[in-house]
Formats: sequence, C-alpha cells, structure tokens
Amino acid sequence: MKIIQYSEEYQAAILTLHKEALESIGAYAGEGPWDSDLHRIRQAYIDNAGSFLLGISNGELIAMGALKIIDAVCAEITRMRVKPSHQGRGHGTAILTRLLDAARDHGYMKVILETSTAQVPAQRLYRKHGFHETGRGVLKGFDVIFYELFLQH
Repeated sequence: MKIIQYSEEYQAAILTLHKEALESIGAYAGEGPWDSDLHRIRQAYIDNAGSFLLGISNGELIAMGALKIIDAVCAEITRMRVKPSHQGRGHGTAILTRLLDAARDHGYMKVILETSTAQVPAQRLYRKHGFHETGRGVLKGFDVIFYELFLQH
C-alpha cells in the first residue's frame, strides 16, 4: 500500500469507503451534516494545517485517515477507515503511524480520537499505540469511547 496526501481524484472513493467500512460494523449513521467535512476535505483538513491520508493499492483506495487540528497543542485523529476486505493487514496501523508522526512534526502535545464500541479492532489498534480511554458517551446515536495519547517529542 502506498500512502499519499488527499487527492481530489479519490473523492468519490473516499465517500464509498467511509460508508462501506461503517456499514460493515453497523455504525453508519446515514448521510447528514456530520459528514460535511468529507465533502470539503481540502478546506477542513489540508488548509488548516491538518492532514488527510489515503492508502492506495493497485490504484484502489483501501484505507484513509485524517489529522484535524483542535488547538495549538492538540490534534484529533479522525476518519480512520480500512476497506473491510483489506482489514487485518496492517493498513490501519500504517495510516495511524503516519498521522501520529505528522502530529509530532507539527509539535502537538496530545492527540485525541473516538471510536464506536462496535469497532473492536480499532479499539485494539489505538490501545496498541498507547492511547488510553478517557470516557464514554453517545454520538449520533452510537455508543463511543474517547481516547487520548500524549506525544513524546
């Protein structure tokens, strides 16, 4: 898998991957304003000192993830998705590692994220990389776990 920064040529594939990955675990909330960032990735991430990475294999989008800036010391990992047929092969780890490296390079001290309780492989991935649970709640009707990681520089 080759990891590249967001490219508009993959816009339709991003929306498809987002829906397919969430539907596969019963966590897709349907289309709505909560996904407005996916229709304006450049403005929401790239132009705001963030990042939106794409994992490409044989010309196909198979993984993605984003780094969104919260404030001067904190960033959020979001939009982590791996095509269901490609899960368990290290693609999520590769994207997450690159996003954490980008956060360190920008000088962020802390990274936060959330994932649904249904996304057990994602929970394992985040814990494996040092994230610890800070709480639980409900977002868009789904039970979620909140995580944070303090970065070493």
